[in-house]
Amino acid sequence: MNDYTEIKERVRDTVNIADFIFACGVKIHGGPIEWKGLCPFHSEKTPSFTVNTEKKIFMCFGCQAKGDVFEFVMRHKGLDFVSALKMVANSVSISIPDRRIYQPPEVREAAPGSQRGIFDPEKYRALVPGGKVWNYLTEHRKLDGGMLAKYRVGETADGEAYAFAYNWFPPGMPKDDGRKPRFEFCKIVKVDREDGKKVEWRDPKGGKNILFGMCAVPDDATELVIAEGEIDAITWAQFGFHAVSVPGGAGFTGWIDICFEWLQRFKKIHISFDEDRAGRQKVIEIAQRLGIARTDIIRLPEKENQ
Repeated sequence: MNDYTEIKERVRDTVNIADFIFACGVKIHGGPIEWKGLCPFHSEKTPSFTVNTEKKIFMCFGCQAKGDVFEFVMRHKGLDFVSALKMVANSVSISIPDRRIYQPPEVREAAPGSQRGIFDPEKYRALVPGGKVWNYLTEHRKLDGGMLAKYRVGETADGEAYAFAYNWFPPGMPKDDGRKPRFEFCKIVKVDREDGKKVEWRDPKGGKNILFGMCAVPDDATELVIAEGEIDAITWAQFGFHAVSVPGGAGFTGWIDICFEWLQRFKKIHISFDEDRAGRQKVIEIAQRLGIARTDIIRLPEKENQ
């Protein structure tokens, strides 16, 4: 049980989820128990978004989004759990005590992030064995097909680029009853290089800058590798290490604030960044924030000889 469990239950029991969602600008009708309207998380013409005030949950039968009022706020406003809890609590005049953790001012200011845009899953598909993306990842990058599935790697519908899905269970979000992890965004990378340069983008815009591969790490793991790239994280996993990747290169550290609670359970954290200027500059900061006593620096075996 975490620090906020008791007050979370109190807030959830006090707030009327239908009133709160309506106040957020989502037009729902019906009542007093069952409400329905257009889903705020995907584009639709026929209402498939429902709210049940008795069960205190929302659910969309179109995009499968579901959860309690806190999950709604995290999705709709792009907030982490603690920020969502404070927002809902404030609406019913319940005060939330601050929890003190070390965060530099620039990280605290960037923590809320931006609202996630609309995502079209029709633009993507599972990896096609024998296809262009599959051959690149398995033959050129030496990645195992089973490990690619474990890390939820897919490809674009045209078969020209691979897609890394960033999913997680935010703090306070239960994993039972078959609940799916929350999807934040995909990082897309084209197989072909234009003029020798990597072409990549993020779909959709917004969402939380979480670590890649969090859902591939078992709940009982106490040791973790944090790599600079998604392919490096999967490669570490093939060497037998539980591994994740930062979302935006070595220069961005906003993921520490967002994933701080999840990272607390690891007794040992290995940092695996490239030996370039950006990597060297950030390793010390990351180690200090995660705890010098439990962090060290390692390199992938094949990069030792580069």
